[in-house]
Amino acid sequence: MKVKLSKETKGVAITKVKTTFKPTNLETSGTCASPVEYPRATADMLKQLFGEPVFDLANYNGFSDEKVNYEWEFIGEDGSKWTLYDYKEGYIQDDQLVRWHVGWDGRGDADAFQEYLHGMINKYFGEEIAELNRQSEERLRKFYKDNEGVVL
Repeated sequence: MKVKLSKETKGVAITKVKTTFKPTNLETSGTCASPVEYPRATADMLKQLFGEPVFDLANYNGFSDEKVNYEWEFIGEDGSKWTLYDYKEGYIQDDQLVRWHVGWDGRGDADAFQEYLHGMINKYFGEEIAELNRQSEERLRKFYKDNEGVVL
């Protein structure tokens, strides 16, 4: 829930109402891209935070277009539905840093979900993610230096 400040409340301390989100295995179909900033994490990190995903391509026996390897689902106390999934990343390893997509049903407070999601990831894995990002940037710099002048 967002709190709007009126002229009368400016300068007065207001506590923002927090919405609680819980991982779920309830049906959350019908979500689409949300305005939430996409977090970076590994599948292993997300499994530690939110438990096993509701969808795991490696253990799925039905039809799949193979655009998603993992998906976690969440429901807000306001009934909003949220999904966290990789999209068109190809095959990913569980320890590979991935940019995760966030879906929603168009209801609920996107800012609150972003705060919850990024807060959980950064609280427990912020330093590890920063180190993985540093290593990735270092590999890219080395690749470009080693291939300077090479036309691909």
